[in-house]
Amino acid sequence: KLVERVLVIEKGNLLFDGPLHQLTRQLSESEIAYELLATDRLALQNALGTLGYAPAAGTDGFEGLTVRVPQGEAETLLARLAHAGVNVLEARRKEESLESAYLRLVRAESRPS
Repeated sequence: KLVERVLVIEKGNLLFDGPLHQLTRQLSESEIAYELLATDRLALQNALGTLGYAPAAGTDGFEGLTVRVPQGEAETLLARLAHAGVNVLEARRKEESLESAYLRLVRAESRPS
């Protein structure tokens, strides 16, 4: 078990106080991270860029791409990629780590409302 309770303080302001699962859930209400694997990685990267996303290399040995998608667009992501001619082999939701949750929280533009 990593931690039971997380406190995030920035410049003397308490940004969050609670369990880790609540922090990651609260942050994922605005965006969802997906790991995507396609038959053509370059086509996937180009299609994601055209759709307005900033894909990143996969982590932990995953050969595909990781992309953050606004919650409201998540349901249609695969259909939009298929429409763009991308053959997606695998799509999985990526769980957020404590470090990435913290970094998103301390960035003002990523703070949940």
